[in-house]
Amino acid sequence: MLQKTIMTLMLLGLGACSSMHYPVNQPLPVAPSTRYDLHALQNEDNSMSLFIFVSFSGGGTRAAAMAYGVLEALANTPIRWEGQDKNLAQEIDVVSGVSGGSIAGAFFALKGGRFFEEFPRRFLNVDFQGGVIRSIFSPSGLHQLTSPRFGRSDIIQQLLDQHLFEGSTYQTLVQQGRRPLFIATATDITDGHRFEFIPEQFDFLCSDLNALPLSRAVAASMAVPVVFSPITLWSYADRCQHRVPEQDVFGLISARKRNYVHLVDGGLSDNLGLRSPVAYLKRAGGMLGAIQGAAKDMRKMVHIIVNAQVSPRFPEDHSADTPGMIRTINAVSDIPISLVSRGSQVEFNNAIAQGESEVRRYEAEHPVPGRALFSTYVIDVNFDKITDREERAYLLGLSTSLSLPKADVDRVRKAARDQLYTDPDFLRLLAEIGRK
Repeated sequence: MLQKTIMTLMLLGLGACSSMHYPVNQPLPVAPSTRYDLHALQNEDNSMSLFIFVSFSGGGTRAAAMAYGVLEALANTPIRWEGQDKNLAQEIDVVSGVSGGSIAGAFFALKGGRFFEEFPRRFLNVDFQGGVIRSIFSPSGLHQLTSPRFGRSDIIQQLLDQHLFEGSTYQTLVQQGRRPLFIATATDITDGHRFEFIPEQFDFLCSDLNALPLSRAVAASMAVPVVFSPITLWSYADRCQHRVPEQDVFGLISARKRNYVHLVDGGLSDNLGLRSPVAYLKRAGGMLGAIQGAAKDMRKMVHIIVNAQVSPRFPEDHSADTPGMIRTINAVSDIPISLVSRGSQVEFNNAIAQGESEVRRYEAEHPVPGRALFSTYVIDVNFDKITDREERAYLLGLSTSLSLPKADVDRVRKAARDQLYTDPDFLRLLAEIGRK
C-alpha cells in the first residue's frame, strides 16, 4: 500500500506543473545598510598587522575535509602577537571558497570557534549526497522540479539551510561583526567570468547582498554543470535608485544590460580563489598601494592555498577503446579547471613576488626605525606534496562527491594538517612571529 501511495504521489508530481519559485535576490534598499566588507568586521583579537587570506578550492566533501584539517591546525597553533596570546585561526581575515570549499568557508565565517565542534557532525560525517538524491527523487522534490523556476541546485540550497545555515544571511555576518570575511565564487554561464558574492559584484545588479541567504551563495558556487542546475540572480540595474558602476574595477562581470545572471560551479573560472586578490592588487596599484591605502599597519601578508584538486587519471592513454560518456563529461569540466588553476597560480605567485619586492624597495628608501620589514608567505597545501607514495595515490583517488566514509575524511584531515605543518613558508612564519 505504501509503495502504491508513493508511486501515485510521484506520478501526480510529474503530471502537474509546480508553482515553486527559487528565492529571488532583493534590490538595494533606498537607504543601504552596512556593507559586508572588512571595515564592518573588526575583531578585537584580530590585528591588521598580521593579515591571513585562506582560499579553499573545490572538490566536494574532500575539499571540505581538507579545509577543516587546515583550520583545525591553525586553531591548534598558539602564538603571541602584539602582546596578545591567541591562535593563528583567530588572525584569519579573509576566507575564499569554491564549491566544496565554500561550504567549509561559509560555515567557519558564520560559526567562529563553534565550527570545529559542529561541522563534522553536521556535514563531514553526514551522507549529504544521499540526502540530495533522496530529496530530488522524493515526491515533493519531483513536484518542485516540474517548475521552470526551480532546479536541482535550489534543492541543494534547501538542504544546506536545513543542515548548516538555518536561514542565515550576509546580514547575519554583518551583525556578528567578526572576521573572517567570506567570499564565495561562482561562474557566469554566459561568458565564463567569475562571479564573487561581494558588495561590489552586487552593485552591478543593484541588489542587496546583505539580504541574500548564505546557502544560496554556496549552492551557486557548487552548482556543477549537468549534475546540478544553475542558480539564478535577478538584476535591477535598469531601474536602480543608486549609481550603477560604470566600469569593472574588480575584474568582475557587469550585469547592467542584463535582466538575469545564471551561475554554475566556481571551479570553472577560479578553482583556487586566487584571481580575487590579484584583481584587488591591480586595482590598488600594486601591493604597495594596497598597504598604503587600506592597511598601513600590515607587516605580514599570509596566503594559505588549500588545493583539493586531484591529478586526473587517463585510462584511455592505455586503451584503444573510445572513451565512455562519464569520462568524456568529466573531461569537459576537468580540463578547463586544471588549465585555469595553473594559470591563476602562476599569475598569483608573480603578483605576490613583485609586490613584496616593490614594498621592500620602498622600505629601503623610507626606513622607519624599529619597524619590522614587510614579508609575504605563500603556503601551499595539496595532496601532490605527500611523500608517502601509497597514501598520496589513495588520497588522489578519492571521488569528488558530497559524501565520504569517516575514515577517509579523517585521512584527508590528517594529510592537510601534515602538509601545513611541513610547508617551508609556514615554518618560516612561525619562526618569525614566535610560536607560543
